Amino acid sequence: MPKILLDRIAHFFDHYKDLEEGKWVKVERWGSAEEAMDLIRKGIKAAKK
Repeated sequence: MPKILLDRIAHFFDHYKDLEEGKWVKVERWGSAEEAMDLIRKGIKAAKK
């Protein structure tokens, strides 16, 4: 993905909870597509339990 798109997505997630007191989000890094698929698989497995 182009860096500008990643920056825009990070900005959104850094600020979308600003109006909700006591809630926050911090974007630490971008992972690979393989990491994303692993997280998705783990989430699906956890949801089936």
